[in-house]
Amino acid sequence: MKTTASLPRAEIDNLPIGEAPFDSETDADVVLRTSDNILLFTQKSFLVYASPFFCQLFSGPPQEIHKGCTVCTVAEDQTTIRAILLLCAPIDVKADAILPALYNLKLHDALEKYGMGRPRKRLVSLFHTNAQQSLKAEPLRAFAIARFFKEDFGGVAKEAASQMLKYPLASWPDIPELKLITGREYQALMNYFLKCVDKATSVLSAWIDRGNGKSNQCSLECSSNVRSSTRCDLLERTEKPYRMLHILDSMKGEFVKDTRILLCKAPGADIEPELRYFLYEASGGACNGKQELKSPTVSYMAMEVAERVKAAISKVELVLD
Repeated sequence: MKTTASLPRAEIDNLPIGEAPFDSETDADVVLRTSDNILLFTQKSFLVYASPFFCQLFSGPPQEIHKGCTVCTVAEDQTTIRAILLLCAPIDVKADAILPALYNLKLHDALEKYGMGRPRKRLVSLFHTNAQQSLKAEPLRAFAIARFFKEDFGGVAKEAASQMLKYPLASWPDIPELKLITGREYQALMNYFLKCVDKATSVLSAWIDRGNGKSNQCSLECSSNVRSSTRCDLLERTEKPYRMLHILDSMKGEFVKDTRILLCKAPGADIEPELRYFLYEASGGACNGKQELKSPTVSYMAMEVAERVKAAISKVELVLD
């Protein structure tokens, strides 16, 4: 940075001025001319407090004045310098106002160049809060931001990846924040999703089993040896107290297919409501076909499958470099 401008007076007077709050010489005592020739007005004290570089720079007499302000030419563009000024100034700052400077990946270098430790801490704190607030509504955004600040964000990326399991791969949005991560990181997120699909579907396969027994709601007998079109398969909870539900043999394939599609689409979604529907359909005339008799067991079974799926995918690791 230098305090000497190379432009003639008439030319600097015609340069465009940046957006608020750096658009007025009122209360300002320095104007920064960016590499793309935009003028940004601010106060020296903000920069001096934030950076030993600026403290030394402003210790000498100004070599050029514009509208009563010291003129400084900087090597960074308007987007980067504006973000730096927002982080230095004692004003409320939103993460969205800083994001454009992150996209061009120059902000971190500039903060390091000028020795701006406090503004960098404010930047990290700002986006840590923003990522946590975005976890449920915008998990992909939270993941990208967390990976960009990977050394500071702990488990935010894993939590965001878990939230992404609620959404089908085909629906993942194309957002600007993806510029903050590498192709390998995005691939790792997709691999995590697919591994969770495998775990979820393996839980379904293990849960469905044939056996002999008697419904705890009606007198319908079940045996795997019965060769009949109305033969049933028994789904049974292995832990006590036992819960049983007869699945018609002719409907078992449909139940497995529908549930597998559900888990492949979004293994982390709330599957209980649709599972209850699938189980009602697959159990056919069990308990004399009366919904009020089947309802407690169906609800219990759906909850158990959902809990087992959730427990299985919670053990899947998100592998990142």
